[in-house]
Amino acid sequence: VPDELLTWGPQADHVADLFLGSAERPLVLALHGGFWRPQYDRTHLRHLGRAIADHGFSVALLEYRRVPGEPELTMDDVRVCLQVVPTFLHGYFNGQVLLLGHSAGGHLALWAASICPPNDLVGTIAMAPVSDLRAADEAYLGGDAVRDFLGGLAIDHPALDPRGAAARGAARSAHAHRRRR
Repeated sequence: VPDELLTWGPQADHVADLFLGSAERPLVLALHGGFWRPQYDRTHLRHLGRAIADHGFSVALLEYRRVPGEPELTMDDVRVCLQVVPTFLHGYFNGQVLLLGHSAGGHLALWAASICPPNDLVGTIAMAPVSDLRAADEAYLGGDAVRDFLGGLAIDHPALDPRGAAARGAARSAHAHRRRR
């Protein structure tokens, strides 16, 4: 259960679950996965938010709109909340920001770190990210998850692909994958 719920914009999905840690550590802005689909929201990452807060970091588990075929709504929400949410949390962190994303949220984190990073970003962690939309589309990842999200082929949306965004923005990032032996 989060410590607080923050409303950061006018839409129903413009909220963030807050897990409070030390004001002497960076703020973690976390983006959930779920194939960019409406039925998957931030609640499935609450255990991670609590675990990170238990280690002293304040966490804002961000929600954003997920409307199939309208990626601009998702990207606009991510762009806005990464700028706005830290301003609401002044005093809850040391002024530095870490960006974290899981799966489809990893895609959004990599894209945002390159194109519209939050102020005072010190690092990006992408856990099992969809880091190549074109390859994910061609591999039929999650069924038609990429095409459903984009409303078309990934090749027709190069500006939303983290691979192209990284070339334009040079984000500091790490990909975390767990491999079975």
